[in-house]
Amino acid sequence: SGDDSNDGTSPSMAWKTMDKLNNTQFYAGDIIRLERNGIWRGRLKTRSGTKAGHITYTSYGRGDKPLILG
Repeated sequence: SGDDSNDGTSPSMAWKTMDKLNNTQFYAGDIIRLERNGIWRGRLKTRSGTKAGHITYTSYGRGDKPLILG
């Protein structure tokens, strides 16, 4: 579920596609969470923060790790 017009800041406002994630600007210290049991199609373009620091990729919820089928 999800909708790319959401703000992506909570599970109830999650994005739907990997395209939205890949085309969003992130900053050092940001955390990207993918829902467990979720399946995404496409590539995840990982990157570092635009300033000193890093971006964290993790998951939330219960179940199997998220699947990214690129």
